[in-house]
Amino acid sequence: MLLDQRGFECVRGVGEDTGVEFQLLGAVQVRTEGTPVDLGWAKQRCLLAILLMRRGRAVSVEDLIDRLWGDQPPLRGRDQLYTYVSRLREVLRADDSVELTRCPAGYALRVDPTLVDVHRFRTLTERARAASGPAERAELLREALGQFSGEPLAGVPGDWAERTRTALNGQRLGALTDRIEADLALGAHHAVLDELAALQPGDERLVGQWILALYRSGRLAEALVVYEQTRRRLAEDLGADPGQALQELHQQILRNDPQLDLTAPPQGVRRPTGRSFLPYDVPDFTGRASELDRLLGAIGGNAGSVVISAIDGMAGVGKTALAVHAAHRLADRYPDGQLFVDLHGFTPGRDPVTPAGALDGLLRALGVPPGQIPEDLGQRAGLWRAELAGRRALVLLDNAADAAQVRPLLPGSSGCLALVTSRRRLSTLDGAMSVSLDVLGLAEAAALFTRVVGAERCEAVPQVVAEVVALCGHLPLAIRIAAARLVHRPTWAAAHLADRLREEAHRLTELTTDDQSVAAAFNLSYHGLIPAQQRLFRLLGLNPGNDADPYAAAALAGLTLRQADDILEELVDHHLLEQSTPGRYAFHDLIRRHAKATVLAEESEEEQHTALTRLFDHYLHTASVATALLHPAEQARHSRAPAPTTPRVDLAGVADAQAWLGAEHANLLACAEHAAAGSWPAYVTGLSTVLWGHLDTQARFGDAEKLHQLAVLAAQRLSAHAAPAAHAHALVNLGIVFLRTARYQQGVTCQQEALALIRELPDRPYEGDALGNLGIGYWCSGAYTEAADHYEKALAVFRRIGDRTGESRVLSNLGFVHERTGHYEQAADLHRQALAIFRELSDHVGEGGTLHGLGIIYRRTGQYEQAADHHRRALAIFRETGHLLGEGEALHGLGVVHCRTGSHERAIDHHHQALAVFRRIGYRLGEVEATNGLGESHRSAGRPQRAVERHQAALTLATGLGDTNEEARAHRGLADAYHDLDRTDDARRHRQHALKLYTELGAPEAQEVVTWACSSRVTARTP
Repeated sequence: MLLDQRGFECVRGVGEDTGVEFQLLGAVQVRTEGTPVDLGWAKQRCLLAILLMRRGRAVSVEDLIDRLWGDQPPLRGRDQLYTYVSRLREVLRADDSVELTRCPAGYALRVDPTLVDVHRFRTLTERARAASGPAERAELLREALGQFSGEPLAGVPGDWAERTRTALNGQRLGALTDRIEADLALGAHHAVLDELAALQPGDERLVGQWILALYRSGRLAEALVVYEQTRRRLAEDLGADPGQALQELHQQILRNDPQLDLTAPPQGVRRPTGRSFLPYDVPDFTGRASELDRLLGAIGGNAGSVVISAIDGMAGVGKTALAVHAAHRLADRYPDGQLFVDLHGFTPGRDPVTPAGALDGLLRALGVPPGQIPEDLGQRAGLWRAELAGRRALVLLDNAADAAQVRPLLPGSSGCLALVTSRRRLSTLDGAMSVSLDVLGLAEAAALFTRVVGAERCEAVPQVVAEVVALCGHLPLAIRIAAARLVHRPTWAAAHLADRLREEAHRLTELTTDDQSVAAAFNLSYHGLIPAQQRLFRLLGLNPGNDADPYAAAALAGLTLRQADDILEELVDHHLLEQSTPGRYAFHDLIRRHAKATVLAEESEEEQHTALTRLFDHYLHTASVATALLHPAEQARHSRAPAPTTPRVDLAGVADAQAWLGAEHANLLACAEHAAAGSWPAYVTGLSTVLWGHLDTQARFGDAEKLHQLAVLAAQRLSAHAAPAAHAHALVNLGIVFLRTARYQQGVTCQQEALALIRELPDRPYEGDALGNLGIGYWCSGAYTEAADHYEKALAVFRRIGDRTGESRVLSNLGFVHERTGHYEQAADLHRQALAIFRELSDHVGEGGTLHGLGIIYRRTGQYEQAADHHRRALAIFRETGHLLGEGEALHGLGVVHCRTGSHERAIDHHHQALAVFRRIGYRLGEVEATNGLGESHRSAGRPQRAVERHQAALTLATGLGDTNEEARAHRGLADAYHDLDRTDDARRHRQHALKLYTELGAPEAQEVVTWACSSRVTARTP
């Protein structure tokens, strides 16, 4: 409904779609035509939530400030509120049916309540209370609960949000309780059991519903256990007994009171009259709610034909347990019998049951005399379908070998249901609904383990339980075996079981009991493969990475691409491989260990080494092609890795290269680690060389450090001819990582060690790189004279050998040194020289860095428009090339320009973006820069106290990192902010620190600090 101008409610016409929706029952969102709108900061989302909850009624400014900030509003709270209101108007301006208005009473948001999920929820619950019967009530409440998409007001901070969140969760619980009550009135006790068990409710009304559902489902003992657990909990926690209603229910159950039963079955349901041959339904069946919904839902959607549901999944995933549980849930819908046959498709020591043999047993179960069962398979299948005609029967065909075994056993009657389970995907079973089972989620896996072991041994150690089920790969069979071992060893604690399972070499052995074994289950699946499938399966066990594409599989097994692709898909159909995304294949963790054990047992060491060499050759060559596309100037300095003998990936351009490196990143590092531990040292040093630029651009410093350290060690195992150069280059690369992560002394040491090795070689490879990186080390630590000296030496080396890439980088770095020391014209000339070479070489990353450097110089010299333009162009290049570190630097540069030109809020926004980038990549030097930038912007915006907080944080970081320039910048910012706060002594102290540090650096800011101190009227300083 809408409010008209007079305040009366009016009804929106059918079909009038505004295209905008508001979500409060989850993350606070506004969606326009289904697309989320950026709502900005958390306080802004909180303001929107406050106004939406009021349904068009005005909220005073004082109340808004109180709800946004509680007892500690900022000094300029009204100004900030007006800013948030203005931004909200911008967000909502696109839709004229929504209006944020100012009125004498405060602010009001005019919006149709039907567009707001919380008001839809309340309307539906009100209608449910007035419903004529339980069916209508359940439907309305189900729709109401569907308005929730998560925790209400998720991501909105503050006391008001917490109070409102608690109230909404209470309303949600009330609606859920009413809906379950309606379902129970409809006889849907089976349907609500899993839901109530998953809730483990503490609310007495829900507990009563759970007990009643268990009782009506024939699970009397469990119903009494739930009551007793609740009684004990109330006594221990509150010293109280259950309420009167729960106690009366308990007494009714004890005397088997007929009033607890439904007076009649639900409409359209017949009580079962036929015989049931179903196996026992395990009492601790856990989870699988969505799969059960699919199986149960398929019944109602296919009333005119036989229903076939094929459940497939890997060994031990719980296919039979699900099928049996579903069959018991559906039994009352098939009153003419529930039949079961184990087809032994994967049973140790047994051949699969023939279709004729299975039909013989099924017909006998229907009461057909043995003498009347024909020998011919076709006649036998015909008699089977004739016997089922007109009946409503359920047939569970368990453990099928393939679709051919199943087809003759399928009913022909439209009133029948066939449930089929198999380790193979039965894709050729016409008309079947496929339900593929994955392993359990964490919550379900932990719940299964706890139910088997008992809550008393698990409740106090939830982290240990989570680790145990993770070590079991969340596989139900493995979880049951592990839980059974713990149950039968009362002296063990769950932690002891976890310790045993951590031993990778013995994990499959641990997951074995007298009559069950995870390894044995996998063996059956493996021996059901043809030889070509078996070979690729076991060779994939050698793969050090987490997954593989068809090219990697072809390399391991020496296959064509088509052969590898076909076998991979077949292994997926056998549920021995998983496919999370098209074209990428991975093992379940336990199956990986089985494959590894199998390849070690069945392949010679020579074949294993040959297979891995083919894989490493494939990865090294493709990585060199990809990085050459992304960093052509850098890769041109090194020889391309030789082409492999196996199928090669066709990388058409930059996008393909980025996608391939992104997909294979973890695999490349895993292979490097495996090669380093084995007999492939040249592969490790080669990958260190090839991936240096990619890892640096992506700011993956941790991965880079590990790879280059492996390369340093691997180089020492190379031949006497190759070792010194490879060792030096690995040290150069490792030293860069240390410099990026503010470990300057380690970085300088690496470059010095590399330089000593290089100067012993006749052609002195990488000498310019080591000298230039030493310059970076001195520059970062504030030793600008030493930095310039090493850059000049590196420049001479690069010019002597004609290395244009190295020359351009050193020219740009020299430009940064001269900019830092106030020689702006010389700095600009050096950057322009570098820029010309970068463009000549199509080195876009270098071009972006130089544009950023020129932007700093323009800013220093007061040419703000040119500065902003250069930073924006640099930012576009960095984002296009995926250079995260450069992106953060350009954002910081733009923030400083906006601060200087008076655009304080834009400055703060850019510094926040820069800070987010730097923190994401772990670049502490950038984090200091952006934090200082925020302090300067807050001070210029008239918020000196916020500036003090930011500069103090920056000072702590800079001091710890040894970043003298940013340390001086933080002191200067603190002096400015304390001056604004009239804290003269503090301002003088920090100004003296800043002057001392800037003077030691030889930076032009020293004179600026002196000028500031001498000025009689100090204005807002901007960098």
